[in-house]
Amino acid sequence: MESTLTLINIYGGDHAKVGRRAVDLARVAQARYPVPLCFVIPCGLYDEFLEQSGIKDRISGIYDRHAQTIDGYARAYKEVRELFHRVSFSREIKEELLEAYASLAIPSKEAGASDLVGGEDDPAVVLIPSPDYLLRPERLDGVQQNIIGGERFLDAIKECWLSGFLPELVRERQQFSVERFSMGIIVQQQLPGDSAEGFYRRGDEHPIRVHGYFGLSDPYGEVIKDEHLIAKEHLRVVKTTVKQQPFKLYPEEQSGVVGQSYLQDKGAEQALSERQVLEVARLTKRVHLLLEQDIRLFCSVKDERVTVLLALKENHSSLTQIVDESPSPASVMEDEYVPVEEAFSRPVPSEEGSAAAAVEEDEPVPAEEVSVYDEQAEESFSEPVTYDVQEPSVEDGEEGEEPLADGEETLFDLFQQEDRPVERSSSPSLGASAFIDEVVAELEEAMERSYKELYGRHSRSTDELVSSLDESGSLPVPKDVVDALLAAHDRLQGSFDPEDHEIGLAWRVRSSLAAREG
Repeated sequence: MESTLTLINIYGGDHAKVGRRAVDLARVAQARYPVPLCFVIPCGLYDEFLEQSGIKDRISGIYDRHAQTIDGYARAYKEVRELFHRVSFSREIKEELLEAYASLAIPSKEAGASDLVGGEDDPAVVLIPSPDYLLRPERLDGVQQNIIGGERFLDAIKECWLSGFLPELVRERQQFSVERFSMGIIVQQQLPGDSAEGFYRRGDEHPIRVHGYFGLSDPYGEVIKDEHLIAKEHLRVVKTTVKQQPFKLYPEEQSGVVGQSYLQDKGAEQALSERQVLEVARLTKRVHLLLEQDIRLFCSVKDERVTVLLALKENHSSLTQIVDESPSPASVMEDEYVPVEEAFSRPVPSEEGSAAAAVEEDEPVPAEEVSVYDEQAEESFSEPVTYDVQEPSVEDGEEGEEPLADGEETLFDLFQQEDRPVERSSSPSLGASAFIDEVVAELEEAMERSYKELYGRHSRSTDELVSSLDESGSLPVPKDVVDALLAAHDRLQGSFDPEDHEIGLAWRVRSSLAAREG
């Protein structure tokens, strides 16, 4: 069995293989959105560890001895934890895991597995549990940040697995008759910079919301965050509330732990610029369209770069009904993705005693949300404004329009506020890059629709999408144009400025798609 997998080798039906969070992050990466350098430890390694170490039956015996209450589960957790840390990985698995860990070091650094324990070039990594079932996916238990060194990495793997035995989760599985579980682990390079969380909730007045804050990502809700409400049609900030952030989470390099650094006066400042907020909002909207569900997106923000760390689906069902998910290999290949409300790992008998109870199908995404936001979204994004914040909150202002400067080709929304001076921050190349990025998304959506009409399923990669549609003569624009635009898009991910012919190419593709839709 492979001890690690890359995201490119994970498919939509692999929930039992790598866990649901890993499947969703793989979909984000395969859609060409920025994610950290990472790999996934599959669920099978967890099962193999329990079997080979001989602790599987002992864990069952521990829970048989204790009462099925929170107190009983807490006592059992303490014993299970001792068991986990008394056994070791086999030599073969340990070597494979350490080699994978070494691969997350800075590219210019080379380190073999033998150099990992206590080495100076050990990468700092984050481990995120990815269970094969999700009843309440918004809960993040067991995340390990700032893990440095081979031995600490191996211990952190065990800590992730142990999170599945937390008393609250054991009670939850017992309540919903999830008789067994397995767990994959996402291992990703820890990125420097500040953090943001993007939310997309279709029932809200402003469905897109961005929380920004200084320091490392906050999986456990310890940090006070700024809040930005976003108008989804034109992707502009309609309200900003800046809150006093007392401290930030930061990585202590020597100890390898996550500490709290008190911000003092800096904590009253807005953590993210408006340009960064809008980029988080843009990614949040697009990942929502990709995963077709309300989401919470964890991002790392550094200068102009926003990277997706994790995409959590938000489960708004009552969780009183769960259907069985036991897809055959053939059905997995045909149906790449199953929303979390529609399929869980184990059934819960209904009151009538049936094997499983059905859940209501998720409401369809309105057409206005399926379509990519229009040109004005890029125009407002291309020339951001920043607020000189003196007070804890920023109220709604009147919407106006900035006159165009000589030679300027874009528009942007400007919010005038008498007591908050507005500072212009021009970056025409950023607006052009975002425009190309958006046209690529429109092209991929058009190709995806054509592909699904032809084959009745989603494609597993952009390469498969292009090659299959080209063979069938169903590409919305000629293949050489598609290849040129995708190549330009890839080049711009390295923070290069777009060239004139690349911008013109994107305009021609957008015009062709518009004519085709018409």
